[in-house]
Amino acid sequence: MYYSEARPPALGLLTTRPADQMSDNHEAGLRVLDVTRLHALGDDTGLGVRGVAALFLDQMGGQLSELRTAIDHRSAAAVAQMAHKCAGSSVLAGMERLSRLLRELEHSPDEGLGHPDTCIASLEREFDAVMTELSALVAAPGDAAASLES
Repeated sequence: MYYSEARPPALGLLTTRPADQMSDNHEAGLRVLDVTRLHALGDDTGLGVRGVAALFLDQMGGQLSELRTAIDHRSAAAVAQMAHKCAGSSVLAGMERLSRLLRELEHSPDEGLGHPDTCIASLEREFDAVMTELSALVAAPGDAAASLES
């Protein structure tokens, strides 16, 4: 089955609780970053882990900015489209929690638009967590960087 056709279980990540109380992704055992998937993507593309991480950091920030604009404009169709685009990128690179949140938004854009501040806060929190882990990978010195490329 094509991944985007599978609807993720609704976790209520976008709407019902303040951002500081949202822990469903943690409870579901999802990781911020699946380094194994990141390694596989780095190998498949020939970019290596650092290259994939740098590419993701460059591209995803702009994509999430477009998603935020769609949320601000309360355009369900644009939200679903941008969430799909962002989710595809994030799932390929092993960003488990972010991709789950984006898939939920893709399949239920009206729910996210019902609570835009909470939705945006959730997305930003997960993106910040990914940025932290990816930035550490990109900045890894010497021997640590060599182990990332293997």
